[in-house]
Amino acid sequence: MADASVKYESPEQRADRAERKRPWPLTAVSLLLLGQIAGYIILIVWIADEAQGMRLADLFAPGGAAELAVQLVAFGVLTLVAFFALVTVIRRTREAWHHVMFAQGLSLMFGLLLYFGPRLFYAYIILAYAVFVVFYLMVPGVQVAFLPFEDESDASN
Repeated sequence: MADASVKYESPEQRADRAERKRPWPLTAVSLLLLGQIAGYIILIVWIADEAQGMRLADLFAPGGAAELAVQLVAFGVLTLVAFFALVTVIRRTREAWHHVMFAQGLSLMFGLLLYFGPRLFYAYIILAYAVFVVFYLMVPGVQVAFLPFEDESDASN
């Protein structure tokens, strides 16, 4: 964070928390997470549609229902983790940046598993999107937007 300057408001200049304007990087990260959640939900619906009509015997066949079931569970977990990260960004908690980065790490890990395993087309989309979000999160101005405001209660005098 070499070129990013951090400015704290004095108590006289400080507006109420409800009146503060939301920084654009937080809105952008929220929109990126919403897009990621929507993509995961679309993949869950598509994979569930693919799995319809499969029999129990297909569960043990290579590339069968077991692989689809694992993907459904994994995308369900990724959706929940991304939703939790979105909630922390909206609430502006102290750990929001870490939660978003954790969600992207899980997305990258699962994307790599899909890439080195069945090499499905959506593995490339997952990897590219997660890498883009990680690069955006590493921009110094975005990291500064995630810093908490200094409150009067935090001042230790």
